[in-house]
Amino acid sequence: MKYILLTKEVDYTYYDFLHKQKDIKAVKETPNFIVFKNDHPVSKFYQVDAVNTIKSWDELLEISKTGDITASAFVIGKESNSRLRRSRSLIYTIDSPVAYRIERPSKRYVVFSEKYSQDWMLDAKQPLMNLGVTNVYDTAGIKGNTLYYQRFNIYLIGYLISGAAFYF
Repeated sequence: MKYILLTKEVDYTYYDFLHKQKDIKAVKETPNFIVFKNDHPVSKFYQVDAVNTIKSWDELLEISKTGDITASAFVIGKESNSRLRRSRSLIYTIDSPVAYRIERPSKRYVVFSEKYSQDWMLDAKQPLMNLGVTNVYDTAGIKGNTLYYQRFNIYLIGYLISGAAFYF
């Protein structure tokens, strides 16, 4: 997320901690809202060497206090492993809103920052849930580089039938 828009509603003072963060800066303030800019590089895709298993959200919060949680993917499970490693953005091409082509990853896992859905497929592989929010793919054995939303084909058939019925 490159920008955060904070509206000055009843409870907006609960978010005063945003002013104290070193990687976020207020770039615009009006009587009704504040716009913050995230100084960290952002990408729709990035790659990491490790998927770390955490026991709970509290454990993730503790890890985030001492390290960069974007350097690994995190899934909730029984075993814990909090080795943090560097991440790197991936170059990608948007073929359509439901299809992307990514460069060949040099690391083991690819994180796709869209909301988690089992319907996002990378070379016919379903994702794991990263941070309980986004998608992460194990690239072992993947030959292709296209990520696509598989349910779109079902909708396409419906669009074609609707279009044909409207035409006639």
